[in-house]
Amino acid sequence: QGAPRRKFDARRLSQVESLCGYLDSLRERAEPLPRRAGRPNKAVIARACGFGRDVFNSMTPAMNLLAEYESLDSKMLNSS
Repeated sequence: QGAPRRKFDARRLSQVESLCGYLDSLRERAEPLPRRAGRPNKAVIARACGFGRDVFNSMTPAMNLLAEYESLDSKMLNSS
């Protein structure tokens, strides 16, 4: 039973790493977070990271990363 769990954990880790890389690349290029109606466009972000939008609803670490980046991004938008 351990193997499927490890595979699941590895996939989740890969998804979080992909999101981190995507957010880092936005920061490096000073590009804003994709938004729709003023909120992060999770579908566009997920597609760019290579996973489904549902990852943000089912995985707390991914949602926390996005919320943290959104806070920084909002401050950058408001200061310009």
